[in-house]
Amino acid sequence: MKGKLLSLLSVFTALTLASCGGVSENPSSEPSSTPSVPSQESSTPVDTPSSEESSVPSETPSEESSSPEAQYQLITIAEAIQIAQEAGGTVTADRYYVKGIIVSVSNSMYGGMTIKDETGELFVYGVFGKDETTRYDAMEEKPVAGDEVVLWGALKTYNGTPEMDRGYLQEFKHIDQSENIDMSQYTEKTILDARDDEENSKVKLTGIVARVTYAYGMEPNGFYLVDSTGSIYVYGGSISQQVNVGNKITLVGEKDYYVLDSEVSNAQKHGYAGSNQIARATLISNDDGNHDVDLSWVSESTVKDIMDTPVSENITTDIFKVNALVTKQVSPGFVNYYFNDIDGYTGSYTYTANNGSDFEWLDKFDGKICTVYLSPINCKSTASDCFYRFIPISVEDEGYTFNEENAPKFGLTYYACEQFSPIYNADPSQEMLASVNSELLGLGDITFTYASANTDVVYFETIEGKTYMHTVNEADAVVDVTITANYKNYTASETVTINVGEEINVDSVSVIEAINSSEGEEIYVKGIASAYSINQSAFYITDDTGVIAIRFSNSSDFELFELGDEVIVKGKRTNYPKSDYSKVGQVCLDKAELVVNYQGDYDYSTSSFKSIEFADLYNLLGTNNAIEATAQVYTLEAKITTETQYSTNYYIGDPNGSNKIQLYSGNGGQYSFISDFVNQVVTIEVVLVDWNSKGYKAYLFAIVTEEGKIFKETYHK
Repeated sequence: MKGKLLSLLSVFTALTLASCGGVSENPSSEPSSTPSVPSQESSTPVDTPSSEESSVPSETPSEESSSPEAQYQLITIAEAIQIAQEAGGTVTADRYYVKGIIVSVSNSMYGGMTIKDETGELFVYGVFGKDETTRYDAMEEKPVAGDEVVLWGALKTYNGTPEMDRGYLQEFKHIDQSENIDMSQYTEKTILDARDDEENSKVKLTGIVARVTYAYGMEPNGFYLVDSTGSIYVYGGSISQQVNVGNKITLVGEKDYYVLDSEVSNAQKHGYAGSNQIARATLISNDDGNHDVDLSWVSESTVKDIMDTPVSENITTDIFKVNALVTKQVSPGFVNYYFNDIDGYTGSYTYTANNGSDFEWLDKFDGKICTVYLSPINCKSTASDCFYRFIPISVEDEGYTFNEENAPKFGLTYYACEQFSPIYNADPSQEMLASVNSELLGLGDITFTYASANTDVVYFETIEGKTYMHTVNEADAVVDVTITANYKNYTASETVTINVGEEINVDSVSVIEAINSSEGEEIYVKGIASAYSINQSAFYITDDTGVIAIRFSNSSDFELFELGDEVIVKGKRTNYPKSDYSKVGQVCLDKAELVVNYQGDYDYSTSSFKSIEFADLYNLLGTNNAIEATAQVYTLEAKITTETQYSTNYYIGDPNGSNKIQLYSGNGGQYSFISDFVNQVVTIEVVLVDWNSKGYKAYLFAIVTEEGKIFKETYHK
């Protein structure tokens, strides 16, 4: 009887307090003046509430009540929003009970979430246990998206958004989302079969969670699902927060091919359909087990083979077993982890939204060649290229040692065979590799010899100990060239097939003549391929008269030449892009194609380059003279700096002042080749660019050092 009286008294007390506008733990307390910051801005709620918020009501609602409506003095979300708006930036002294369905959990550590009822949606800054000290991620059982919760907390408005400052979880009810799903719409399949499904196909999959991925702020945003037939990526923060590596789960979802919105046009140009994945997924069951992942179906490959696979074949989210060199690159403003082949160069980096912090577990493998189960999760699609980025599923250091018996094959695959172009329309007079070695693999010189199956068309000559390849371009012919590699007592040979076309004779103009040509005029220009552009399907050619950007209509043309080759290209003289903006654009040959590659390994001419002080270069930012700005290389001293906010940007600056010019790029990683020179004053070769009519930025041709020039060596990174 005494217990019942106390219970009734508790209910009466709670009702009385609630009639005053909410349930207040201490009406005389001063409201908290500390603003909360939404989790989107990466603020971290404190683990323990402030002293004003740490007490619980002296009377709690009756636990004998049968429903939240009867047990708590609930207000609707619409009412909560109104109270928060009236409170403004000051946290209310009272706390309120709000019931809702979780729409999403935006912060898996502190429980930042959005809840809804029939009257609206409310953001909750963080969720703690009923004891007010247990953080969301420490709860043994926690609510997830789709669950019904009752939260008790103060209200406020932050940056114009009404929110519950902290929500203390009174109770929650798990709602099985599968109950609302028409399972007849989903077809049960193996992962291998699901990978080949059409977009938006509805599938039911069972597998083991192999690796979780993270969005900004280390929020789970997806995972790899593996069965005995294959692998696929499952996208979604809500479902990711309900699983752990090793869990055997069943889910339903829709087949998807994801491309970042800003990269769609570039992806289409390169024939890339998007990351092969499952979206809009719902968890049906989870055994909460810790199972080994079945990777017996995974094929052995190399990083080089992965990188050489056309993106149109879409191997994304498949898994391959490779030997790879794991390296950590720390640069100003960003950290990347690379997986390169055993040549130490061919490869790509991990896909991260957390500046590499989600891959710190790789640190122990830094500098080692490891056995890696590696997946190309997606492709970075730029105007100039489309290339894979990786997720390591597992990495093991097995004490890799290279078998010397394979040295000749290694030399052929990674070096000797890579020297040849698919077609020759002019005599390249190309010096061939005589030998290579590998410090990484502990190999001395691997030597090469060359033999042509038709010396009337392709022949090799030796001059002063150096071997040169020549072609006779009098008729179309297909010729096999055999390269033999030797290392100690081991030998291997490889045959490459090349096409020798008739010599192309075209009337070409000098670079300065191309620059001064009429707008829209189609011209041929001859020069040395001197520098790759960044973030554009473009490169620069120079001769003694000047420099001009060449913008290819097909990025595959980049495979037909290397920097240092003498080339003839055809294109339309353009100020790109055509627009009504005040700036006049980028001087270039647009919609260009490679006509002839004369090969060679030439240093580009600097005869047309102009020496300039940084202040004078800075003043050019205001010019409307596109030729003066974008078709002229300048040599000067400047200081290299970086800035990082949401992304890293590189700048060149006045060595003696505060003015600076941003280097044009899509991301800071594209300038990783100059990261060692940050905060140093160096001699640079630079040209201004304006590819988007948003004003001039700079493109770094090269840093000039006593040892030589530092420049961008590949067009796709």
